[in-house]
Amino acid sequence: MNKEDTVMTFFYGEVVLLEQLALTAKYVVRKNGMILEIDNSMHIRLVEDQMKLSPIFLVIAPIIAITSPFEGTIPAELIVRLPARDYLKLRMKHHGA
Repeated sequence: MNKEDTVMTFFYGEVVLLEQLALTAKYVVRKNGMILEIDNSMHIRLVEDQMKLSPIFLVIAPIIAITSPFEGTIPAELIVRLPARDYLKLRMKHHGA
């Protein structure tokens, strides 16, 4: 099996940026107010211009990119399973790499 065929588990939901740190970013999940911290190198902000964020925007991140501590529970509907190739396509579209 090709690595791109591997199905992975992701967080996919609307967030508000709380704090941009050197290695991670802290977000509030719009759905339930949960606070989570995500590794900067692994998540994708699904916006057209990475330098002009709207107050609320979509993020996709592998579950393993969510670092602790975080407060609350991720709503089940914001946990999705996708082939790695779909994530890589989004990464290429929004980050160019």
